[in-house]
Amino acid sequence: MKKNILQHTKLLVAFLAVFSMSSCEKTYFEDINNDPNNPTAVPPKVLLPTIQASLAYAQGGDMARYTSLFTQQITGNARQFAVYNNLNFTESDFDNLWRLNLYAGPLMDNYTLIKLCKDNNYIHYGAVAKIMMAYSLMLTTDVFGDIPYSQAFQGTANISPAYDRQEALYSEVSRLINEGIAEISASDASGVEVHGEDLMFGGDYDLWTRFAHSLEARHAIHLTKRNGNTAAATEALSHSAEGFTSNDDDAQLVFGDVETSANPWYQFDGQRGDISYAGYLIDTLMPALNDPRSSLYSDGSGGPGAFYNSINSPVIFMSYAELKFIEAEAYLYLNDDANAQLALTEAVLANMSKLGVTDTGLVNPFLRDHCTLSGTSADKLNTIMSQKYIALYQSPEAWTDWRRTGIPALSVPTDAAINEIPRRFLYPQSEAENNSASLNAAISAQGGADLTDRVWWDN
Repeated sequence: MKKNILQHTKLLVAFLAVFSMSSCEKTYFEDINNDPNNPTAVPPKVLLPTIQASLAYAQGGDMARYTSLFTQQITGNARQFAVYNNLNFTESDFDNLWRLNLYAGPLMDNYTLIKLCKDNNYIHYGAVAKIMMAYSLMLTTDVFGDIPYSQAFQGTANISPAYDRQEALYSEVSRLINEGIAEISASDASGVEVHGEDLMFGGDYDLWTRFAHSLEARHAIHLTKRNGNTAAATEALSHSAEGFTSNDDDAQLVFGDVETSANPWYQFDGQRGDISYAGYLIDTLMPALNDPRSSLYSDGSGGPGAFYNSINSPVIFMSYAELKFIEAEAYLYLNDDANAQLALTEAVLANMSKLGVTDTGLVNPFLRDHCTLSGTSADKLNTIMSQKYIALYQSPEAWTDWRRTGIPALSVPTDAAINEIPRRFLYPQSEAENNSASLNAAISAQGGADLTDRVWWDN
């Protein structure tokens, strides 16, 4: 049902992208309360798909390209990206992502939608909005660290919002998820329900519940350094049991077949062509494993592969395969190798199936030779995380995993401007210009915010 609804609604993405771009100039510094054309006057059924579309463009745009460079899944080969390939970033490189694609996009619109639903007692719509906010918030804090949240989105009432600590933001993410889970199954007398305007799940509340539990499993596994492997694993497994059950459950946005609603990677390739689909992943790891997915990642000469970079390729927010990889890692930490192996096998099979690789003559030898857990605990973790790194191609989550585990073992580019692979994004120049006191306080509280400084959960 989800796929049919998405096929009927994906052409809305063009309109939604335009709608989102129409608010590109607003930030959390502006007064949003008195403008008759502002999103507070827009019904939920317009706000929700706008949030989803703008989030897909944010994640699938600079965020994914920068993190894919860091993890050496792609290589920058021209203009700005040739500079970026040498890890030479400045604060202004992150302005558009922060100001236009996140704060003026899904974060602002999500805040508006949650408030609208609360004011009108739209319980089910509000639950979906909270789950979307949880996803957007975790995505943003994972790359930037401390960010404005509790004092943001207030217009002229607060033009200099303080930064929330990442530890508090992670608690907020969990609160939003669990409130969303509870409220989505609660009684709702408003008559306002989520339907086909939902570009992810077509108004299927069961899938939203599964997504929320899967997202909470991701949230838990991110905290291996902070909470310890055992506690993080136990929490992750408690939610994964209620999470995605197959590839059909994947949280993703499927793009259209026309240029105005095209996948953001496809658009970038057509307009810029500044990156090569080469690097450690494609040039070293996948050939060494004789990975049958290689041609779907790259055409072999630096051009894009078919699955991820076609006009109608999806932006994947979270997949069933990722959830099974989380399970495999969690079971390993609990010394349950049997279930870790089962989860790893299912994860790789799910990813291959999603990409259309079903030839058992290729799949079975690959599973036998490269996905069998053996050796030390470190060897087993390397097997799990290396396969997850392959499966999470073009996903910022691959960078999060690398920061948590150090897998795969990557080398700093020869001509790099810094001597370490980045561990966070720089705060944008616009914050230094417009919110300097709060920014400086946040940098001080974190002990620095350079590219190589660690976010809270990475310590």
